[in-house]
Amino acid sequence: MADSESQIVITPVDPQQDAAEIARIYRYYVLNTFATFEEIPPTCSEMRTRIESSLDGDYPFLVAKIGRKCVGYASTKLFYGRTAFHPSAEDSIFLDPEYCGRGIGRQLLRQLIEECTQRGYLNLIALIGGGSQNQGSIKLHESCGFELVGNLRNVGRKIGRLHDMSTMQLVLPRGHRTVEHVTTPSD
Repeated sequence: MADSESQIVITPVDPQQDAAEIARIYRYYVLNTFATFEEIPPTCSEMRTRIESSLDGDYPFLVAKIGRKCVGYASTKLFYGRTAFHPSAEDSIFLDPEYCGRGIGRQLLRQLIEECTQRGYLNLIALIGGGSQNQGSIKLHESCGFELVGNLRNVGRKIGRLHDMSTMQLVLPRGHRTVEHVTTPSD
């Protein structure tokens, strides 16, 4: 870990230690932006459950810290919540608003891409709330090789109006991997 207040350290998430700060960061976006179409901020307990669900599925979840302060996070989860999409993962990146524009998002996303590649994922999918109005997220993903593959018009209502959602995709290097079918226990 870094002792310097200016040095960014990216580490795997610790659900017990980091959930409150992650919930705090995400809360801002839920209440004030169209970057997410979620309307009720998750509690710390709910955020911890989400983090643990990602980790249980072997999906990377990273935090960026300056000193001991969590200034952002990048996570992945099963795309669209369906096991048939298993070789793909959906990414999310949120930064403390005071730390935007400092390159932290790019560092998080690059590390997330590396983690997903090492774990054998074939695609990363970004669902960009606000579509083309969310230039920060669009440019961040483009800078790491994502391509715009679609735009859904007026699909989310937030902050008093309708918003688009853009879909971006990064095809990860395949190497010598095979795709295993994921099954779920029967009821």
